[in-house]
Amino acid sequence: MFIDYDQGLHRSLQWTGCIVAALAFLFSSVHIIMYACAAKGQVKVASWTIVILLLIPIDAVLCGLAVIVSKNAWHLSAIFSLLRDLYMSQVIIFFLELSLQWLGGSGVVVKSFSQSLQSPQHVWLTFFPRLKETRLGKASVMPYKPGVLFMSSTLCGVLQYGIVMFFFVVWTGLIEIALICLEPGLVVVVLKGVKNVLGIVQFLSLAIALYNLLLLQSEIFRNEHLKEAFAQMRVHQKFLVLKLVILLTGVQKFLFEDVWPHVAPHVIDFGSATVNSVIMGFDLEAVILCFELVVCSGLFLWAFRPGELDKLAQGPSAAVWMHPAFPWKDLGSVVALANQQKKTISRLKKSSTICPSEVGSIFDAFDVNKNGLVNHAEFKFLLQTADHSEEAIEQMYSVTGANELEGITKEKFCEVVEKGGWRSVRSPAP
Repeated sequence: MFIDYDQGLHRSLQWTGCIVAALAFLFSSVHIIMYACAAKGQVKVASWTIVILLLIPIDAVLCGLAVIVSKNAWHLSAIFSLLRDLYMSQVIIFFLELSLQWLGGSGVVVKSFSQSLQSPQHVWLTFFPRLKETRLGKASVMPYKPGVLFMSSTLCGVLQYGIVMFFFVVWTGLIEIALICLEPGLVVVVLKGVKNVLGIVQFLSLAIALYNLLLLQSEIFRNEHLKEAFAQMRVHQKFLVLKLVILLTGVQKFLFEDVWPHVAPHVIDFGSATVNSVIMGFDLEAVILCFELVVCSGLFLWAFRPGELDKLAQGPSAAVWMHPAFPWKDLGSVVALANQQKKTISRLKKSSTICPSEVGSIFDAFDVNKNGLVNHAEFKFLLQTADHSEEAIEQMYSVTGANELEGITKEKFCEVVEKGGWRSVRSPAP
């Protein structure tokens, strides 16, 4: 079948793509204005939501531009596609921070995890509790330690995607430019291979980020102190809508940028202009995505309802204004807290470096429920956050002379520290 893509078909796709992109831009812009006007006293939390809602109009503009320039500068369509992916990576990070800001910040979440002595578990064990008794459940070892270490690990797991995506866009863009300038040969084959490897790395990084985001959200829902407030966020609906946009973008990028240029010439006769299969692939990807963005703008309205912030229990001062660097600052503060906690607890076995006045504050850190006793669960929880092994924890608890049903009093705790009772306990790697 012969298609002269230079004639009417290309122009039809151009007009269709631009009109539908304009509709998606209009619908999403109205939604953003409605959401901002309904935010009232929660404008700080709303600022994080708005940068997520901007995903639709930004994608609509980039898709419209991709259709317009594809005929004369088709390589720009590839650049626009990379820019869409780059902003999507930032949206995932912003959604993580929105989840934390909704609850009052990462500090509030860490405190709630610690008060509940909550040990993290994999997502599939949370969604399907019966799996805990199966071989799969028993073999599912959680690599993340509880408390503040869990928060720092999940933040790292999500934020790494922003770094990977930045380098992916830069290097893929440079490779695209090189492929345009170079003649077919060995160098071109190598560059295409490098581009494919970068695509695999980007996909794995995205999978890790989404799993860590889902893991953090599932642990928040398991927490008695947080789940009620978090349920008001309707986080599942929001996460599903974002996942849908990611899925549609990824599938179409693979089909029309990687598969279509190789398959289309065997099915359609483009004449002498072999590059037309590439141009048509970018056009089809952009136009179909424009139609999907119209649908997604409606789904965003369903998931991010104007006025939903009225249900927020916290005061406006509990949140912070949206800033692209804040998630990294948040990660830095959590990591610093984790390191400080590990450093303080590790000094228990070097009691000569602890002043008597410091022992009381260390005991208070162990006494999570503030009843004047440190039970076995509290003792184990805090030492796990400092990367102590099960064996070392049991040895250290036995030194106090208390059993699991009893608790360690403040006087007994201070006595053990002052006598250096934990110096001889070894801490093999957990």
